[in-house]
Amino acid sequence: MEQNGTFWERGNNVDRKKAYEEAKREYLTKADVTYKILAEKYNIPESSLRKKAAKEKWKKGRHNYETRVEQKFYDRKSKIEADKLIRIGEAADKIAETIANTLEKSDKTLKKGGKLDTKAIRELASALKELSTTIRVVNGIPTPMEKCSMEIQRARFELEQKKFEAEEAERAERAEKAEQGNEIIVKLEGLEEYSK
Repeated sequence: MEQNGTFWERGNNVDRKKAYEEAKREYLTKADVTYKILAEKYNIPESSLRKKAAKEKWKKGRHNYETRVEQKFYDRKSKIEADKLIRIGEAADKIAETIANTLEKSDKTLKKGGKLDTKAIRELASALKELSTTIRVVNGIPTPMEKCSMEIQRARFELEQKKFEAEEAERAERAEKAEQGNEIIVKLEGLEEYSK
């Protein structure tokens, strides 16, 4: 326990207690800090620090602290996402209301001078498309193209998986034959296997 020129020699309990408290606070709140680093920083014998940490369950305290920090992060993130979805939903409601109002006044809005107003019809169609997209995004519904793409990717993955499994079975069979002495396998780097 000798540490030249430190309070350990003097036996100052106030300094020791403060050093342990600071070391504990730092250990609990900083994931990359080790007992060795803290022992050197606060001039505490590492073995004493480890004993105190074990007795007071610092590792569990660090884990609890990290869990609380992560939970706060996810709570904030989910609130931000929820607020975003609320804003999107409100925008969709406004678009739907605008479309409904336009349709109610369709005689006046869609006609100019007794003729159909193609600009108003295009704007209405655009608003309907935006509403459809917004509803799909909010509810996580893929477009037909996205759905088709996901199905193709899934099928490719399944084929690759079957191909890998077949190749593994073939390698295992060859290795088994080689162990039995029935087959000689020559494999040159960069070339395919040749067996006889």
